[in-house]
Amino acid sequence: KTRGSIVESLGREYELNALGLPGRIVSNGEAVSAQPASVIVVIDGVEHAINLGEPEITETTDWRVRFTGSAEGAGLRFTAMGWIEQDGLVYTDLTYEPAGEPVTIEALRLEYPLAEEDADGLLCIGPGANYSSRTTMLLPDDEQGSLWSTLDTGINGSGMTVGSFYPTVWIGSERRGFLWWADNDRGWIQNNAVPAHEAVRKDGAVVFINHIVGKPSTLAEPRTLSLSWIATPFKPMPKGWRMAMATADGTFHQPFRNVRTDSKTGQKVFQNPGGGLLHVNWIHPESRYPEEWEDLWLQQRTEGFGRWEAADSVAHRLQWQDPYAVRGSASFTHMSFQIYGYGRKTLEDHLYDYFGAEWEPDTWHESYTDYAMYLFDSAFHRGGVRSTYWDLLFPMPFTDLLTGLAYRLPDGRVQAGYHGWNLRRFNMRLYALQEEAGLYPGANGSHSTNAYVPVAMPWLDAVLDGERNYDLASTPLDWVDNMPIDRMRSMSIPQSWGVAICWMANYDSEDKEAIDAAKRVQGQWVWMHDSWRNPYIPQLPVMPDPVLNWGVNDVETVYHPYWRNSHVSSPDDDVLVSLWLMPGRAMLGVFNYNKDESKDVRLEVDLQALGLSPHQTTARTLWVESAGQATLEAKTGALQVESLPGHRLILIGLDSPVYKELERAVMALPAEVGQGRELLSAMTGFGLVDAEAVRFAPGDAPGVKSDDTIDVAMWRLPDRVMLTVRNDSDDTRDAVLQVDLDALGLAPQLPWQEFVRIRDLWSADKSAPASVLDFHGRTLTVGDLSPNEVRLVGIRRY
Repeated sequence: KTRGSIVESLGREYELNALGLPGRIVSNGEAVSAQPASVIVVIDGVEHAINLGEPEITETTDWRVRFTGSAEGAGLRFTAMGWIEQDGLVYTDLTYEPAGEPVTIEALRLEYPLAEEDADGLLCIGPGANYSSRTTMLLPDDEQGSLWSTLDTGINGSGMTVGSFYPTVWIGSERRGFLWWADNDRGWIQNNAVPAHEAVRKDGAVVFINHIVGKPSTLAEPRTLSLSWIATPFKPMPKGWRMAMATADGTFHQPFRNVRTDSKTGQKVFQNPGGGLLHVNWIHPESRYPEEWEDLWLQQRTEGFGRWEAADSVAHRLQWQDPYAVRGSASFTHMSFQIYGYGRKTLEDHLYDYFGAEWEPDTWHESYTDYAMYLFDSAFHRGGVRSTYWDLLFPMPFTDLLTGLAYRLPDGRVQAGYHGWNLRRFNMRLYALQEEAGLYPGANGSHSTNAYVPVAMPWLDAVLDGERNYDLASTPLDWVDNMPIDRMRSMSIPQSWGVAICWMANYDSEDKEAIDAAKRVQGQWVWMHDSWRNPYIPQLPVMPDPVLNWGVNDVETVYHPYWRNSHVSSPDDDVLVSLWLMPGRAMLGVFNYNKDESKDVRLEVDLQALGLSPHQTTARTLWVESAGQATLEAKTGALQVESLPGHRLILIGLDSPVYKELERAVMALPAEVGQGRELLSAMTGFGLVDAEAVRFAPGDAPGVKSDDTIDVAMWRLPDRVMLTVRNDSDDTRDAVLQVDLDALGLAPQLPWQEFVRIRDLWSADKSAPASVLDFHGRTLTVGDLSPNEVRLVGIRRY
């Protein structure tokens, strides 16, 4: 939406000046900017702040707002043309030139003053992929003046011929922040002694600076530079993201490649005499003949091929119970690619021969993206492909002038440029195509270890980090040591971006138990940072069931990270406590940051601030690897955990169910069930001890049918039910119930975010078989029920 020079997008509000720089930025209801951005020109030692008015809005559509503007001062004229895109990115081409005669200046810089309240972390990323030249730091809050510059990150690491240009800098927190991106420094005048970018604390703000002209220069003709900026987070996290949003490879080769023979020659289509991952990137079925592709897409979607199940069959089997599993499997539902290198995206080699350097190095120019969208249209609409994974999505510098990304310096040398804006446009269009095919959200992810491309991330659902191999025998350091607090906070918090972060886990050791232990440490550390779905950590790949039942995946849950958790305090700085707060309950993640010493933890919990009663709050351990149980003194809010090992986590649920609701639950249960602590714990854990829960007597349960020998009572909430199933016959038998999931509100309405699970909540027979839900047949089977036996079974839409 636009109001004059004010633009609103996805929880953010901008006010622009005439050059497309931020006059005011608000994100999540609070200020990102401290003061308007400014243009400073230095002449004869005197600083001139250019007077910047408002832009002229020249076009407004639902997806883009275009603007122009101009300003003058210090003998210079400034003009700008640009746009704001639907996700909030502001792009501007800014030209500066003499207003009349040539002008000699000493410096020109752009300054972006940012509010100190959220200028916590700084991220700068350059070339180097997994081993990128980068800075991940927490800005010191007790220092004035220069806090960081690209000279600190490294002039050599920048890979520039002249100067220290890096394509991106972010300053912010998990609540809000400011991201800057440019593909190159064309139009700048660089100086090796002056940083391209700098962060300075002055005048009550943290000021991000672009040093556009870094040395005395005479300006006699126009110079144009291009830049973009956007406030973070880019978008709200979608419902259910903690369980549904992740990404992984799995299909670089089979089943899309290296499984078929050429229909004309009878030889294998996949030819890779050199080994490795060569030629694994075709965005089409494994055939050299485009006229065969549509039939092969249809086969892969409806029939399968060889030992590979049909894509539709995979989705039918898995989606109702775990949407991500459809996309995380090595099947025809999921395609993996390298965004850069490792073979062409098609077997139509004549196209690469024609377009040459515009395509060959994976620049993702417009024509290249057009062709990819043509191929993906068939993949998504007719081929059954439900998701894509892009390896190597890093900031990549290009030096070939024919790519259009690099440029020639005045002395004839070449200055590299990046393809970040091209990657952004490619992912934007892919995202739109996936949404059109009904695959939103969760269909697109990238691998970007240590080197995100933040300008493209608004159009990603998940980013995979952590591809570093650690030799466990050669170092005493574990994952937490290698990914410490400053690295995690400044780069890898999902809420910072509005994008899920998931993690690889690569360790080298002949000791398999050591690898297992190392991965478990990693899993616990990333859980503390609200990353729950991690396919590469099989020891802890997903949110534990007790945590899921507690409601942590629910849309109302708010994450309070350990560095901003005012509700829980500890006298020990090594004890970190993250909080997940939801209506009527909370979960604490308590982590011992001291690797070498176990801790007896004592916490002070402000129960009233959490909306919990100090008179009846109880604590339960939802998950722990190794530690004593959590105990709570509700009246004082004192929570204790004994012997929490170093670099280990315990997850603790806090709940204060109303006493009369507990009493109602106990009184309503059949006498055979009893009133044991285990039963009440299961009911409260499932969230059924609630004043809104409606009880239906045997025979009156809506949406459930059974034969006359099976009695069914029900407790019901809008997203869950508990069934009390009794066998009234004289024989042991399976109770087969017809359950109208749609009428009960239990069928997923958001097919890529919601799912259904069943829970065996209580049985006197601990060896009883697990209940089975046939989702598509809408039947629930409670097996081997003895005469007069009662079991409690829950069904929930998560």
